[in-house]
Amino acid sequence: MLKVALTIDTEFWPCDGEWPDHTLPRPLTGLDEAYRRGVLGRTAAGDFGVPYLLQSLARHHLHGVFFVESLSSSAVGDEWLRRTVRAITDSKQEVQLHLHTEWLSEISVPGLPLKVCQNLGEYSLEEQTAIVRHGLANLRAAGAHDVSALRAGNMGGSGDTPAAARAAGLSLDMSFDPTRGSGIRALLESMRGRPASADACPTVPLSFVEDYPGHYRPAQLTALSFREMRRALFNAAREEWPCFVILLHSFELVRSTVPMGPLRRHWINIARWNNLCSFLAQHRDQFTTIGCPALSEGAEFTRLPTPSSRTLALDTAWRLGEQIASRFI
Repeated sequence: MLKVALTIDTEFWPCDGEWPDHTLPRPLTGLDEAYRRGVLGRTAAGDFGVPYLLQSLARHHLHGVFFVESLSSSAVGDEWLRRTVRAITDSKQEVQLHLHTEWLSEISVPGLPLKVCQNLGEYSLEEQTAIVRHGLANLRAAGAHDVSALRAGNMGGSGDTPAAARAAGLSLDMSFDPTRGSGIRALLESMRGRPASADACPTVPLSFVEDYPGHYRPAQLTALSFREMRRALFNAAREEWPCFVILLHSFELVRSTVPMGPLRRHWINIARWNNLCSFLAQHRDQFTTIGCPALSEGAEFTRLPTPSSRTLALDTAWRLGEQIASRFI
């Protein structure tokens, strides 16, 4: 069976539109609202963030991997991080480490770099290691006890990131999106060519498809129609890929028509998510959803499997139609 990793980046952001270019005003305000928007996905019709995703996974008996951002707790307190970790672990789902270095603009801790960069990969190996260790300590203090994998925020890892993860005691890195450019794909290929080493974790990149010659789209809920995702999964199973990694965010099932306006259900993304869960549940003979410990075992995962056929033009046209419709409905 094809191993499928359903990975959910779980995070929230301050409501201040000028952050992180300017530090947050003190005393901090609006964090409960930011949490409701980013993690809970609260609308007048109910919650369509982490609570909804957990319910869907439970209903279909699927496994999800929640990469939970943890640097934020050093800036705003650990109340929200503890709440998120508790909800996920109580639902018997998996918590792993997610780091958005933008939060360093609000943190002054000995040993952490003072400069603020948008991506983890912009720091040196020593700096990355310190950041990963700090975020990991935050996540464990919040109640996550079996953390083994890292995903850099913005998929912003570098060639040093797997080594920083290993130095911090982790066994897997998932910080790369091959669709970000030829440089990322070349870096992943070079990592694949390195001899096995105890100094760096194996890296599992985000999966992707080719929607027209030379153009790639990530296996992300917001980037592909369900029809494209379904075809990609069948292609990967047929070609015996070692795994297929799917990405979504905790806030992608909701939307607002104006900045910071009331949240509403994003009916297209909800339909994509529900269709994906139903599809995986109905095809258990071909697909199994797994966690990071299973990904860390066995095969070489840094290779870049590419489908032998591109997405169908009709499926891509369907996605474009969904995107147009979402602007008006």
